[in-house]
Amino acid sequence: MAAQLIDGRAMASGLRRELAERVRKLAAKGVKPGLGVILAGNNPASRIYVQKKEEACAEVGIQSVHHDLPATSTEKEILKLVERLNADRTVHGILLQLPLPEGVDERKVIDSIAPEKDVDGFTTGNAGRLFTGKKSVTPCTPKGILKLIDSTGVDLKGKHAVVIGRSNIVGKPVALLLLERHATVTICHSRTKDLGEATRQADVLVVAVGKAGLVDQSMVKRGAVVIDVGMNRLPDGRVVGDCNPDVREAAGWLTPVPGGVGPMTVACLMENTVEAFLLAQKALGKTGLRQKPWEKWRASPPKPRRGVCMARIRLGVLGSTRGTDLQAVIDAIKEGKLDAEIALVASNKEDAYILTRARVHDLPALFVESRGKEREDFDREVMKALEEKGVELVLLIGYLRLLSPAFVERYRNKVMNIHPSLLPAFGGGMDRNVHKDALDYGVKVTGCTLHFVDEGADSGPIILQRAVDVDENETVDSLKEKVQHAEGQLIVKGIKLFAEGRLKVEGRKVLIQPEKG
Repeated sequence: MAAQLIDGRAMASGLRRELAERVRKLAAKGVKPGLGVILAGNNPASRIYVQKKEEACAEVGIQSVHHDLPATSTEKEILKLVERLNADRTVHGILLQLPLPEGVDERKVIDSIAPEKDVDGFTTGNAGRLFTGKKSVTPCTPKGILKLIDSTGVDLKGKHAVVIGRSNIVGKPVALLLLERHATVTICHSRTKDLGEATRQADVLVVAVGKAGLVDQSMVKRGAVVIDVGMNRLPDGRVVGDCNPDVREAAGWLTPVPGGVGPMTVACLMENTVEAFLLAQKALGKTGLRQKPWEKWRASPPKPRRGVCMARIRLGVLGSTRGTDLQAVIDAIKEGKLDAEIALVASNKEDAYILTRARVHDLPALFVESRGKEREDFDREVMKALEEKGVELVLLIGYLRLLSPAFVERYRNKVMNIHPSLLPAFGGGMDRNVHKDALDYGVKVTGCTLHFVDEGADSGPIILQRAVDVDENETVDSLKEKVQHAEGQLIVKGIKLFAEGRLKVEGRKVLIQPEKG
């Protein structure tokens, strides 16, 4: 008996109708999801994909804002657009259509997208959350694949699932999702010996390679669910999948190409955008959902847990580049682990990521122009803003300016700086990628340092340090993520110690007083 076809078009249409109804109810309250679309270059296939996604937005009721960039666009120009969309509260999801123009670092641009707006689920942070089983944005194609499998009524628990393909977009994430559903998962790829031996054991077979006719009837277990993700254009213009047509004679269920996974991918992008919108509204308290907005939270913060500092402290944050540590502080405050409030976030870069993070969380954000100013004049302007906000502790997060003597004197032992450390002295400027250098030089231990500032930004008595092991499978991105996670933990702990009055500076040393009681 021929396999039953899984109608992806019909399923996608049903999902879009459900989403349209949800969006209609939201629109009645005066709010509407927004998707920012970035298309750089003249790739014909990309234009077709974007057009389909924009048509779906119109059907669901999502406001789609298209940004068409020329093929000559530089990495800096694309990053600047992403930062603008990160800060735009009317944009709840960002769709970065790949591939990007030649010479642009795709991973760098992808990772510049705010995690809560990463509706494709491609950023390293969201991929890491998926890997560790934490709630995250599920990539659209894998999400659609799971919905297609569920439509067959097959219970994945205990089933043997085989995934052919190991891409970051489909193969790896769909394997993780299948594992979460308690399937036993085998991943195959171009180096797998005797592919048919593996695929014939599969109760569920996902083929995502991009090679027409890779899988034929002899490679499929009778009655299996086969999900064909491939989209291949033949010389005669026909679009076919990775499975030979005769697979239908062996499989129990099969997705057609076209009309299977493709429509579900687009529908799941719409679903992710609506979900991102609802999370943003929840954070801002604009839809009557339970979570209070940041301003109301300040007036009625959660009660700190036992052992957490009880003295509310006002923080000022100065930064030029990163925002990882700022997010760690925000999370600690909102979770009641730190009784503090961020009174001001300031930067001398108008498009600084740290200002974007502040705006996303509705924190006071200030751009201070530094061009054409003496360091003392600039710092005087910054100090005035900090004093007006009643700041008691200043945090330097990715701050690339030297502080003037007047600033250090005014905030001596009240300015904390966090940065990567425990590295050999590689030399070079501040724009060096220390994580890449660490791997290039074979460093086995790296880490970070939190210290008070007494002269230059990188000098002063050390408060806390944390080491991070570098294993043999490390990449620049994974090492960077490890160190930044450690930095976030360190700075939260340092603020807590400061607020509790447990830091005592004696010359070039910081003594940590024991906890009272």
